[in-house]
Amino acid sequence: MATKKCHVTPRLTAIVLASASAILPSHLFAALPNLHHGTYEANVSEAQNVYFYEQDNQQYLYSVWGVVPITVNDKAEFQAVDLNVGLSGQFYHPNDEGYQSGKLNFNGFSMSFGRVQDLKDDDRIAVLFDDPFWQSISSPHKCENALWKVNTKATYDQDLIQNLINASQSNTTRYADTNSLLIAKDGKLVVEEYFNGWQPEFPHMIQSITKSVTSLAAGVAIDKQLISGAESKMAELLPNYQRFLQDDKSDLTLKHFLTMSSGLDWDEWTLSYENPNNVRLQEMTKLDPTEFVLDRELMTKPGVSFRYNGGLVTVVGELIAEKSGQDNLAAYLRHSDFNKLCLKDAYVMKQAGEVTNAAGGGYLRPRDMLKVGQLVAQQGEWQGEQIVSKQWIEESVTGYVPTSVGGHDYGYYWWTKEVSVNEVTYPVTYGLGYGGQVIAVVEALDLVVARTATHFDDMTPNHEMMRDYIIPAFVTETQ
Repeated sequence: MATKKCHVTPRLTAIVLASASAILPSHLFAALPNLHHGTYEANVSEAQNVYFYEQDNQQYLYSVWGVVPITVNDKAEFQAVDLNVGLSGQFYHPNDEGYQSGKLNFNGFSMSFGRVQDLKDDDRIAVLFDDPFWQSISSPHKCENALWKVNTKATYDQDLIQNLINASQSNTTRYADTNSLLIAKDGKLVVEEYFNGWQPEFPHMIQSITKSVTSLAAGVAIDKQLISGAESKMAELLPNYQRFLQDDKSDLTLKHFLTMSSGLDWDEWTLSYENPNNVRLQEMTKLDPTEFVLDRELMTKPGVSFRYNGGLVTVVGELIAEKSGQDNLAAYLRHSDFNKLCLKDAYVMKQAGEVTNAAGGGYLRPRDMLKVGQLVAQQGEWQGEQIVSKQWIEESVTGYVPTSVGGHDYGYYWWTKEVSVNEVTYPVTYGLGYGGQVIAVVEALDLVVARTATHFDDMTPNHEMMRDYIIPAFVTETQ
């Protein structure tokens, strides 16, 4: 589901604002400019917790909805640097440990907050995502060798990559609003850049890359024989819904759902995702979204044409949960072999009830996004262990259905397209998410890229990024 840029508290309901309190006298501020730094807990469960900090001489606010640059004046009042964001507030009750409380206003909504004392980075993220709306998919176990190995001596065209970094920091290019850029070569991290106040430990929305994660979860479930295979009929996999899978719809298979070629009546792109008539938004509000999706009319023969449909992903997520005996897809991701990737501070939003938003609710650190890509690059293997079968990866990254999106074909919730550099063609596999989220895999070069952004105005320039910058930078040094 789409998320508007810089949303800080979109789920706030009306809150009675706490009465004003005394603030620190302005003449003391010169000596204590950072009293507001720290983590604060909202006074109501419907609101999000927040973290205030400084990076590169700029003040920021981070919440589950993203990073917002702010200014703080000598009256302890703060507001977003971009006044169009509609964010402002004030801090109260200072002592030696900093301000103890405050208020925040966001586009007409208000909340009070109180300081949470002495948090380490890991604990801070847990507090920020401490909300029933979020389901953890972090590894439940302490992992050895969970960190990326870094290659500081890798050879590549550093000028070309620097040009991409410069474009990512510019407000006038298609790469504007980039928040992170990571590149791994031969299984080792060689480029890691963060922008706009983002930090390595902050989980970032991955939007529809969540679909690609769901594809991997389906592969793990099939490897464990929880699901019979991609060619299985949905009517057989979901016997409780057979009444919706009669006549021509009885031919629907799991593969049709994975390739978005089901032929079901569905259009989630024409109307805004905030529009109550948007079919995807309607599906997300249903306590039984599987019934809602399967009850749609069949418009075309299954397997013939691509029709983007987040509801199909919800059904696949619910299928995995049911066959594995888990409450939802998030629980399966957390406890299955998939989490041998050792995800850290990883979350996914839920829909109505306890249904996991398998189509767009994921939040991962960029380093963990890169792990997902490396798993694909290594044909299902991570650190010497086969997490998902090579066969499933090969099937997943095969382009079965042409799309109308930038000349890409579609596999099992992965996009595919070829890139030509120096008269050599390189197949590239993409996980793509709204706002500029990218995982890119070039298996022929053992090259993996992760990019996050909050640029919702244009199409993601994933193909141009790989064609004009990243592949040439690494091909030049290997030829």
